[in-house]
Amino acid sequence: MTLTCSAHEIEFRDPLGQDHILQVDVWRDVGGLRAVLVLRNLRHSELDFLDHAHAALHALHHDWLPYLLRPGASVMVLALRPAQSNRKTRALVLPLSA
Repeated sequence: MTLTCSAHEIEFRDPLGQDHILQVDVWRDVGGLRAVLVLRNLRHSELDFLDHAHAALHALHHDWLPYLLRPGASVMVLALRPAQSNRKTRALVLPLSA
């Protein structure tokens, strides 16, 4: 896997109708058949994190992925959960529906 797009900014709207910007890193294999997307800069609140991650994934799937990846690519999406007091940064694997 190689990093093909680093800190690509994407705008999305959360369930409350507020606009947010996140950064996405795109990792692809040589043939472009597999990709890993890493979502960064999502909200810190535990309750808001999943809602924002799913809203960001929805925006990615409909507005950005057709331009970032080739059709038929297998995609894994990781949402980075920021470090909090006495906790490490963690990643949440999100399902990507076609």
